[in-house]
Amino acid sequence: GAIVGKASRSGSTGRCTIELTIGSTTNLGSGDLRFSIPTWMPNCSNIVQYCGVAVMTRGSVFYEASIQMEASEQFVRVVRDTTGALTSNTPATWAAGDMFRLTFEYDIG
Repeated sequence: GAIVGKASRSGSTGRCTIELTIGSTTNLGSGDLRFSIPTWMPNCSNIVQYCGVAVMTRGSVFYEASIQMEASEQFVRVVRDTTGALTSNTPATWAAGDMFRLTFEYDIG
């Protein structure tokens, strides 16, 4: 698999894009999938932020979700309206070739 990202900061606002393409040996583990934010622009906000969107593809099927960042946490998770957090098998069983693209903007605090 491959993961790439880019990040920028303007004042107290951080912007990130993360793209993960699952490979044949990628292990997503168990529990919520979490994506770290850059250490040079930490989340110091004391509120939960819903700060962006995620698009996941499984073949020709697309899923959309929101990006959630808990207060003072240094990672984001992907949450959906009816199925909860993204995991290795929710809302689909992810496999080689599937892709996640997260785009979010957050208040650094």
